[in-house]
Amino acid sequence: MNKPKVYIDGKEGTTGLQIYDRLAAREDIQLLLIDEDKRKDAAERKKFLNAADLVFLCLPDAAAVEAVSLIDNDRTRVIDCSTAHRTNPDWVYGFPELKKEQREAISAAKRVANPGCHATGFLACVAPLRQVGAIQPDYPLTCWSLTGYSGGGKKMIAEYEDPGRDPLLAGPAPYSLGMKHKHLPEMQKIAGLDYPPAFLPVLGDVYKGMCTTVMLHNTHLGKHLEAEEIYDAVLALRSGEKDAYFLRGNVRMALDDYEGAKADFEKVISMDPKNYDRLIEIFEVMDYFGHGEEGREYLRAALDAGDTGMDQYARGRIHYYLGDYQSACLALEEAREKGGVESYLYLGRAYEATGDYNYAANVYNSYLEKNEGNAELYNQLGLCEMTRGEYRNALGAFQAGMQLENTTMMQTLSFNEIVAYEYLGEYMQAHVLMENYLKNYPDDEQAKREYKFLSTR
Repeated sequence: MNKPKVYIDGKEGTTGLQIYDRLAAREDIQLLLIDEDKRKDAAERKKFLNAADLVFLCLPDAAAVEAVSLIDNDRTRVIDCSTAHRTNPDWVYGFPELKKEQREAISAAKRVANPGCHATGFLACVAPLRQVGAIQPDYPLTCWSLTGYSGGGKKMIAEYEDPGRDPLLAGPAPYSLGMKHKHLPEMQKIAGLDYPPAFLPVLGDVYKGMCTTVMLHNTHLGKHLEAEEIYDAVLALRSGEKDAYFLRGNVRMALDDYEGAKADFEKVISMDPKNYDRLIEIFEVMDYFGHGEEGREYLRAALDAGDTGMDQYARGRIHYYLGDYQSACLALEEAREKGGVESYLYLGRAYEATGDYNYAANVYNSYLEKNEGNAELYNQLGLCEMTRGEYRNALGAFQAGMQLENTTMMQTLSFNEIVAYEYLGEYMQAHVLMENYLKNYPDDEQAKREYKFLSTR
């Protein structure tokens, strides 16, 4: 049986070299290699282009168009890595997960346009939303996308890897700020949008990789039925997407569809039975919606399975949620460093649950002595000190947490600071702080009641 012949037109470039490296060791294909001194000879290239069963075009746009024109048979199949044909209706867009029938279309196609990197990330987010009508063609989309420097070719790679390079290259660099990025046409067309997204590509000091985010206006907040439809669309395209099953289970719980949520959660567990972080997340969701005992059944089953590979950090957390605090303490002591600050929080809370607040406070302080501050841990330490009656220590812990930058616990810490002042008998200070607190958090009903109380002191 003859081996399929493959030719890479533009093998010397960054993309061509990577494709060559992946194919060179394969014994089930025949790689056609043009002489170096003839790689720009149109007549010689034409011979190779027509001799091949499959051609990869790793060329600038104009050269890619020219290469296709040199193919005069109906047998040679082409994958074009340039942007030249991505919006051409005669070419199949090479994104298998784009929609249900896309993989089959690619398999049967004679001409396939390889997607752009930024476009791939954008379409992975937007295509499912468009297909279920969650966003309309005129939706004002915004996209931020971080990429590595290898996409800039040999010259950019050399610039970034030069030991004497400009120090500014170490920082992220937004580029193509005039909304003329070459991926925008395919982002708009393939997604079926009336307008291109507001797009900010960013070049990072990494060789390769992508991190693409699409920002949506929060107009669908609380509309869980629409969220369920979106996850249905994602799973129709990518049936193996564990996160989508988990998130749809969350939505179904919010819709009071317990059986549907349970089916999703059990699907997640069956797909990834040793992912104990996710298992605990499933329990937490079920517990929040009033199905904690059913969630504990999954935790018990995980322990009963006897997985010798389960680490002590996972084991300790499961024991904690099952209410077996002594076993939790033993396991989490052994795994104290495994989970970073989270392991200390679990360990301290487990000791608090046994009534040993002194040791719990020691656990929290031992972390803080060796590591940077953590707002959640400072708050837990403060609560622990409050229980011990050490109100001055508690106040110090809450205030230390408030000094940290970019904390998401400022409201909680601020309220607890006021409570600590109350227990210290410093009602005037508590009253002043509560007055300011309510300016920042006017919807806090508990704080309003507390303010009335303080006004009587």
